[in-house]
Amino acid sequence: TYGGGDGTSFATPLVSGYVGLLLSQNPGATLAPQPNILPVAIAGPDQTVAVKGKASTSTVTLDASASYDPDGTLVSYQWLEDDTPIATGQTISVNLPMGSHTITLRVTDDDQASSEDRVIIEVGKRGGGGGGRK
Repeated sequence: TYGGGDGTSFATPLVSGYVGLLLSQNPGATLAPQPNILPVAIAGPDQTVAVKGKASTSTVTLDASASYDPDGTLVSYQWLEDDTPIATGQTISVNLPMGSHTITLRVTDDDQASSEDRVIIEVGKRGGGGGGRK
């Protein structure tokens, strides 16, 4: 005869039996979950780029390919400037106007943990951040 049941009195022997089966197959196993290790965000080196001709913007490549997750997988790459999202993806190209830009890379792993790194991009005439004659 079969019957249904619920509650801790019903669940305890089922869970105990399951754990017993797991330990019989893996005698040295521990059942405590390991804490998630935070991912590592690497936004790349700071850059100085020049605008061309009379342009007021320059295309800049941002590369997060050196970022990694020691105990899982990175699932999200988000690029921000002043807390405003500007792009997503591991390697992206953005047009930046002349001036100094602090870009934040935020990576998120498959356990929803995240970390950040920053890169400073200087955009100016002749690659010098606008240091020409005035």
